[in-house]
Amino acid sequence: MGLSQALLVDLYELTMADVYHRHGMADEPATFSAFVRSLPEGFGYLVAAGLDDALGWLEELRFDDESLESLVSLELFDPAFLDWLSGMRFSGSVRAVPEGAIVFPGEPLLEVDAPLAEAQLAESFILNRLGMASALASRAARLRYAARGRALMEFSLRRTPGIDAAIQVARCCRLVGIDSTSNVAAAVRFGMAPSGTMAHSFVQAHRHEEEAFRSYAEAFPGSAVLLVDTYDSVQGIERAIEVARSLGEKGHRLHGVRLDSGDLAALAALARQRLDAEGFRGVSIIATGGLDEHRIDHLVRVRQAPIDAFGVGAALGATAPLDTVYKLVAVGERPARKTAVGKETLPGAKQVWRERGWTARGEGQAGEEGQAGAQAGQGAGAGQGAQGAHAFCDVLALAGEPPPSDSHEPLLELVMTNGSRTAAGRRDLGEAREKFEEHWPRMPAEILDLRRPVAPPVRVSQAIRDLAARTDLERHNSERREHQGLRSPLDDITLDSASALVVIDVQNDFADPAGTLYVPGGEEVVEVVNLLVERALEAGATIVYTQDWHPADTPHFASGGGPWPAHCVAGSWGAELHPGLVVRGPIVRKGVNGEDGYSGFSARDPASGEETSTELDELLRNQGIERLVVTGLARDVCVAATAADARRLGYRVALPLAASRPVELHEGDDHRVLGDLAAAGVEIL
Repeated sequence: MGLSQALLVDLYELTMADVYHRHGMADEPATFSAFVRSLPEGFGYLVAAGLDDALGWLEELRFDDESLESLVSLELFDPAFLDWLSGMRFSGSVRAVPEGAIVFPGEPLLEVDAPLAEAQLAESFILNRLGMASALASRAARLRYAARGRALMEFSLRRTPGIDAAIQVARCCRLVGIDSTSNVAAAVRFGMAPSGTMAHSFVQAHRHEEEAFRSYAEAFPGSAVLLVDTYDSVQGIERAIEVARSLGEKGHRLHGVRLDSGDLAALAALARQRLDAEGFRGVSIIATGGLDEHRIDHLVRVRQAPIDAFGVGAALGATAPLDTVYKLVAVGERPARKTAVGKETLPGAKQVWRERGWTARGEGQAGEEGQAGAQAGQGAGAGQGAQGAHAFCDVLALAGEPPPSDSHEPLLELVMTNGSRTAAGRRDLGEAREKFEEHWPRMPAEILDLRRPVAPPVRVSQAIRDLAARTDLERHNSERREHQGLRSPLDDITLDSASALVVIDVQNDFADPAGTLYVPGGEEVVEVVNLLVERALEAGATIVYTQDWHPADTPHFASGGGPWPAHCVAGSWGAELHPGLVVRGPIVRKGVNGEDGYSGFSARDPASGEETSTELDELLRNQGIERLVVTGLARDVCVAATAADARRLGYRVALPLAASRPVELHEGDDHRVLGDLAAAGVEIL
């Protein structure tokens, strides 16, 4: 019995769809979003790929008699569900980023709008195809960048986990401009140049190395590449020169020599010197043997090896799939989102907006000639380069939002409707290649850097933030209604028009695990603060935010003699408020001139000890505020300093533990600080 493509699903897709069917939910409209959570280490971007296969599977999705018999044999499913499956065809719509486009974490590669059960069944195949193909295309693009215009050949057939994977590798290489493969089937299928040399076994099969070289060159004059390292590379080079001389006497030309071991740069230099000296300047030098983008980059950029082409196998064949997920973002009229720590999602169908006609604004950009590579080779993240990368910024918005400006264009396009592909969904591999060539060469070099890339931030629209806050609040209220006997940590927090919610420093460097001064659990605060923001808005309370905004050099940092690593440097990603935070009030910046800006109310000059006031107290007095609810990060430092100052200024102060987290520079700081605050009259909730 042949394998039915419909059975290429994880079991739980079927069991969930069965339950949906039993409870009358199977036909509820739903939206799922497929995106990559995070980049692999050392990557600054991704190349979207795999869409064509995913759409093809959806178009052909049907459970035939054989597949249904297989499901019956499992003795798991309701007969009525199996009957439903027998007539089920995918009837939904798909919006997706075109293959070949450059994308970043959190941006949807694809979104499915379909009846809930149909969309659920599509999860595993979509993740398999998009996650693996995008990983392969991204790795291949990095290899091309490392080669700096030198030829690349895909040699992964013997290294991939299965024949299907080998075809996928070749297709993804073709998509990003690597046009040569050893895989004959892939060469024929995708219009690639078939490439290959000879194996060491061919040389060993002959009594003498030169005999092997001559027999091969005579069989393939003009295209022969001789593998010179079976025994001794230096002797092999000399024997290849003899064969080249014999070919020349017959009017033919040796195409190249291949180096597969040893010091490739030194051997390539020797080969080039000897070939040139003997008049064979046109003979290419090809390197293989455990190469990846880092080794190629080192050979080209550091060793400046005179290598004309690289063959890559294992580095492509062993590529790991991306951390791609497929998450429910809406069901019926209800937005949906996941709030598990480290795996949060954003609700609602989405669109990604990119500035039309953008160009690289960093130190360089992708190209075949190598100038940008020389700049990127110094490592992104320092000085002008890092700022250049951050000048490029996509906007993640709800699907129905207008563009951020007239100069922005959408990335996601309708590729399937009513279960059938649109014209955009029928684009071929050549068109995907064109899309890549449109996007990739204009990327800033800091994003393309192979060692320390600086991935640009993706700006989340305020509409998405607001929807996330409303979704969280509705879920919280729903749970409270369902469990009336249970109390929430937020139930004791009251807000009114004489109250102010003060949100301290919920910024990337504190609330994101990638931040330079990450507060453990800091990301958990975002959802709680958002709930309080909604309550404050409903109660007519004032909402104020503070934001650390330090210069790059300050006595506050360890580099200047202070206790803290550099953090929240003005204009940096780390200084930005967390993208999930709902902002609904003025922002008071602290530490702007290099002072110790712990409290939202005051700042202290670390040299003179002189304290000055911020505008926070005046802002609150003008609103007639009498009571503060202080939240944010870090509880034992800036939150505590703000609460203590507020008490000294005569405000009543509450500090909800659920809406803050400590950094604890020293063990026990949080316990000590909370005791001091309670003694000062702060209400600890």
